[in-house]
Parts: sequence; structure tokens; C-alpha cells
Amino acid sequence: MKRLAHLAAAFAMLLFIVSCKTQAQGGGKPKPADFGIKSKKAVELYLQGRAEAHDHRDYQQAIMLYMQAVELEPGFGEAYFQAGACAHARQDYALTYEMLTKAKQMLKEPNPMLYYFLGNASLQQGHYVDATENFDRLMSLSPPMSANDLKIMERNRKTARYGAEAMKKPVKFEPQNMGENVNSIGEEYMPNLTADGQTIFFTSRRPGCTGDYQAEYRDFTEDFYYSEMVDGKWQACKNLGPPVNTEYNEGAPSFSPDGQYVFFASCGRDGGYGSCDIYVSRLQGTVWSAPQNLGPIINTPSWESQPCISNDGKTLYFSSNRPGGLGSHDIWYTTLVNGKWTEPKNMGAPVNSEGSEQGPFIHADGKTFYYSSDFLPGFGNYDLFISRATVSGWSQPENLGYPLNTSGAEAQIFVDSKGNQGYIASGRAGGQGKMDIYKFELDEKIRPDFTTYVRGVVSEKVTGKVLEATVTFINVSTGDTIRNVRTNSATGKYMLTLPLDQDYVAFVDKKGYLYKSKVFSLKNVDPKTTPFFDVDIELEALGVGMEMIMSAIFYETNKFALLDDSKPELEHLVSFLKVNKNLKVEIGGHTDNVGTDKENQVLSENRAAEVRKYLISRGIAADRITSAGYGESKPMTGNDSEEGRALNRRTVCRITGV
Repeated sequence: MKRLAHLAAAFAMLLFIVSCKTQAQGGGKPKPADFGIKSKKAVELYLQGRAEAHDHRDYQQAIMLYMQAVELEPGFGEAYFQAGACAHARQDYALTYEMLTKAKQMLKEPNPMLYYFLGNASLQQGHYVDATENFDRLMSLSPPMSANDLKIMERNRKTARYGAEAMKKPVKFEPQNMGENVNSIGEEYMPNLTADGQTIFFTSRRPGCTGDYQAEYRDFTEDFYYSEMVDGKWQACKNLGPPVNTEYNEGAPSFSPDGQYVFFASCGRDGGYGSCDIYVSRLQGTVWSAPQNLGPIINTPSWESQPCISNDGKTLYFSSNRPGGLGSHDIWYTTLVNGKWTEPKNMGAPVNSEGSEQGPFIHADGKTFYYSSDFLPGFGNYDLFISRATVSGWSQPENLGYPLNTSGAEAQIFVDSKGNQGYIASGRAGGQGKMDIYKFELDEKIRPDFTTYVRGVVSEKVTGKVLEATVTFINVSTGDTIRNVRTNSATGKYMLTLPLDQDYVAFVDKKGYLYKSKVFSLKNVDPKTTPFFDVDIELEALGVGMEMIMSAIFYETNKFALLDDSKPELEHLVSFLKVNKNLKVEIGGHTDNVGTDKENQVLSENRAAEVRKYLISRGIAADRITSAGYGESKPMTGNDSEEGRALNRRTVCRITGV
């Protein structure tokens, strides 16, 4: 508990100076009567303990001597006090609490520092009412302390009061251990899940890691592991392997929603810029690329770690102790502009404080931010907080509450794409090892907005061969590019989460192929019942006669003027034709059978001509584009339903020359 530990050293010497007043009046050697006891041997043991603690700082030996003294004299309150003070110096807060509780009962006028040590031990163990009482008593005695120590004491007292009140209003929290296929006898932490929840990545220190056991750290080195869910069960986890995992420590991973790339922190690598730097690696088929240092724009001689990539891949959050922060460690962020990361900016208040902020996590909804702080109002150590994006900035952080947060250190949380399942690491009793990963249902009060994910496979239409291609998702109404993803070269798969209540068009591009567009809607979707959408897309190789339906070209009913929502598709076609400069195309208009043949023929001709006109206005040579109307003569399906008629109303781009 960092902020409480600051006072331990400050009061250590004061403790021994003040406690000297317990010696005999007149400065002579203490007698049993001075302590209200009878045993000379107990006093000798007590004085030996004082010497060990004061002269040699051997607190363990001192505690043993004090305990021998109280065995002889169970009412020896001063020996209990000194034993408790030494236990506090060793950060053994359970023993501190036990010893000082007895001393408090026995001593009529105890050393004022008893209330500090006992309050601290109470706070460390989550006994917030006791902590409040002891800190209040200490402050009422007005012990001598510096202005800084007084400030720390006031914070400790506020923490105790906050904890006592917060425990009266607990949040829902029923953690379930992820089991032996994920957790081990070692440590597991920093969980990350793919958008579909079928793969979990995490950091682990366990036998079998790449760097093996390191005597310097008295532990195994950090490696990344992953486990996949099959038939509703997590399978035995696997080491991510080289080149991502090395003999060095790899920690704090942030995987993309599709699991295709990872940002992570690694310390001490050759060519690094500081103690720990941030790296990135991409899954190329079934093999991870050699990690790349993000460079001096992001990494500095200071400590950069715990990266978190936003769901759209455009913002990277991380924790750093670089100059310019508000506290010892702050949350910073950088954005991707034209393929390059910008100079990082501090998130500022109210997210950052004069303490330490770490473990950033931005949810898939893009506006709910979780992280840990050891300074904001909490339970005495690193607590987890939530802040939400508003029109005026980030909201005032809120503590996630008890018992999710405790007097221990809660340093990081991951929330799944649906927003109802949380994952944390904990060293609580009953686990598989030192620290395990747990999942739990997130309390309604601290949930983000629901999101859903889109997944699919890109393949070649004729052969069925999977393809590595670029898939671009654009908001139809705004024309904004929401996300660019690349399909995996070995599987052709892609996956991403998207905001709800919008219409989207997906464009799929691959060199040598006709691009494909597909419109889909996430309006009026209940993610509880529809957690994902499948959008599979087939591409055809470029060749004369090949054609594609431009699914995002829109007109008013019975009119040929292009609607604004058509712009994303039109601009994509412009780019396609500029890249493939030798192509010649025909724009063909088609209608359903509503209306007369003549009316439909004219309408289809005008609509095709309008698209051609737009392409020419955007710099495509007129001799590369022809237009033709086919009216209702070439239906794709029957016109006996609205769905069928909608398919038949279409604009088609056909290659007429290469």
C-alpha cells in the first residue's frame, strides 16, 4: 500500500524516541514495576528486543524477543506495542493488528503512534471502521508531524471513511476461477479476449516459459499464453511462442478484437529507448511477425507500459512515468494519423491525479474507460475506476465498488464486447496458484454500452480459396471510415466490433480482383439475442465480363438523382478505377417490374447515366465508362416479394475491357 507506507519510515525513529519515555523515572534502568509487571526476565527480553530493532533493524528477531517477554508476562502491554510496531515495519499487517489490539486494551496512555500503526494495519486488511476510529484518535492527540505527513494522514483517514461507507452499498461480484486450463501454479494476469469471446490471451509466469526461471527475480519470466474455447470449454492453454515471447519479460498485452495483432510492453530488449518499451506484432497467417518497437515518438528513456489499443485501432493508451505528468504514473494516449502515431498526450484530470494511474482499458463501445489509481477515493491501494466520454471530456471517475475493489491491489480489468462480463486477476484464496484469472458478471451500474461484432470470411468465388484482403467498414449516413481490417492469409477470416444503431457498407479489396461491397444494418438489433453478424464475401478475379453489384448506390423512389448515402460507394469505385487504370467498365441500371416497361427502361438508363456522370466529374476518363439501362429485363429473382424486388433494383459495374 504505497501511500500508507510513506509514513512508516517517517515515524520509525519517532517511535523509538517517544517510547523511551516508558523507561523508569529519573533515567535509570527500567524496572518491572515501570511496566506494571513483576518479571525481571520479561524486562530483559523486552530491552533486548528494543536493541535489535533500534540498533540493527532486525525486526524479526525483535518480535521473537517481545513474544518471549509476553509469554512470561501476558499483561506486558508495552512489549505488545513494540512487537506490533516491528511487525508493521515488516509489513506484516495481520500480526500488527493482533499485537496492537492487545496493546491498546492493556495500555492506559499508549504511545500515540499505536493508533497510526493500528489504523494502518486495519486499513490494509479492510477493517475500515476500526481504521477510522484509530486515525481519528491519533489526530485528536495532535502528534508532532510534518505538513506532508499530516497531509498523508488526512488521506488515510478519508480512505478509511470512504471504505466504511462503500461497504454498506456493495456491487454485485461473484468471481469464478477460469480453471486449470487457463490458470497454473504460477501467476496469470492481464487477460484479453477476442470480440467473439472464443480466445483468451494473458500474461503468465509459469514453468515452461521461454525465459525459464530467473534467480534475479526469484520467479519465471513473463510470457504470453492463449486458450481457445471448444464446445463451451476452455482448452489447455499454449505459449504464444517466439518471436513475441523471448528470454525477456513480455507483459501487459493488448490484442486487437480479432486477435490478429498485439501491442505489448517488454523490458530490457536490445535497441530499446527506456526501461520498458511498447512493441507491436502482427499475426501473418499462423506466424507472428518480429515485434517492432513503436519508436521514440512513444517510447522514451522513461517507463512506458500497459498499452491498450482502441477497438478501431486508431488510439493507443498506455501508462508512463515520463516527465510532464500529473503524478508518479499517468495515462497517456497517441492517435494513428496517416499510418503514423502522433506525439502522445496526457489524458489529464480528472482521469489522472497526483498519484499513480495504470492499467488503461477502453471498451469496444469507444466511450467507457476503465483503469486503476492509487490516489482517487478508494479502499487503500490500487482500485479500479470507470470514466465515460461526454461532450465536454471524460467524466469524473467512479470507484467500481466493493467487493470488486478491496484493500488489496486491483490493477486491471477487461470487459467483453457485450459489456456484461468482466475479467480480473486475483491472488485470493482457493485459486490454482499465486495469482489467477477470474470472470464475473459485471454489475449493471458499471457496465459499458452493448456492442456487437461482425465476422466473416473472404474467399474466391470460383475456387473457394480463402483470400488475404482488406475490408473497409464505412458508416453509410456519415461517410466516415469506421475501421480497416485485413483478413488472415491462412483462414481468410476477419472480425471486429461495431457501434450499434447504424447502417454500414463493407468494401473488400484485393489486387487483381473486382472489389465487392455489402450493405448491412445494425439498427434495431438486440445484442443479447444477436451477439454477432456473419458477413461472408466472395471476390472474382478481374476479367472481361466480370461484374459486381454496387449495393450502396441509392436513389429516391422512381427518381434517378443520387442520394448522399451513395457517396461512399461512388468514391470507392473512383479509387478502384484510378488504381486499375487500364480497366474499362459499363455502368448498368436495373429495376423491378413495378410500373410500365417503358418507364422502367427510361429510369434505368437515367440512373446508370447519373453514376457515369459522377465518375467523370471525379476525373475518370469518359472513354473508359459507358452506361446502359436494362429496365426490368434481367431480374435476379422473382418480383413477387419486396425482398425480391429490392434485389432486382440494382446498379451494376461490368468490366468491358482490360
